[in-house]
Amino acid sequence: MHIPPKYIKFTPILLFVTAILFIVGDQVQFDSSTHTREKDESMRDHSHGEEEIDHSNPEAQKRMGIFHYNEGNKFLNKGNWEEAVTHYRMALHHNKNFEEAYVNLGTAYLSGKKFDESRKTLSTLEKINPSHPSLHYNLACYHALTGQDDSALKALQRAVELGFKNFRSVETDPDLENLRSNPKFEKWWKTLQGTSKH
Repeated sequence: MHIPPKYIKFTPILLFVTAILFIVGDQVQFDSSTHTREKDESMRDHSHGEEEIDHSNPEAQKRMGIFHYNEGNKFLNKGNWEEAVTHYRMALHHNKNFEEAYVNLGTAYLSGKKFDESRKTLSTLEKINPSHPSLHYNLACYHALTGQDDSALKALQRAVELGFKNFRSVETDPDLENLRSNPKFEKWWKTLQGTSKH
């Protein structure tokens, strides 16, 4: 192609402008694909199986909370505490008063040694229902794992007072292993076992 001499002086400017347009166009395309990928990822985390859900319906919100709670339980039972946390948090996103989701979220955090997160979760449940037996059982686990035997024992005693009946768990839960060797616990446990047989 022949360029008239009077336009040759504009060639560097034209090349510069063309390069800028190419870079900007490429960046816009990259941002668009990144945004789409991020949206796809978030939608994957927020799936509800095959069911179409009306997000404005309170009953639908509860159903979605239960769906995510059950998914969280599946992952927790498989030992995948991180995926369990994701689902329990989603359950609470749909139903912020879902007490069992708080209990199990606290448990999942303890499984991952995320003690601060577990304590915050249990504190939130404490504001909603301070008399939940499993709340106090989980507090006992939290205190036992963080080396606070006296607080752990008090929380465990409170759980039993409020109706916690899973004594097999008290005897086998690895979170309470250190507490079980504490003489105060042994004394209380023997007394409790004696009274529960009558």
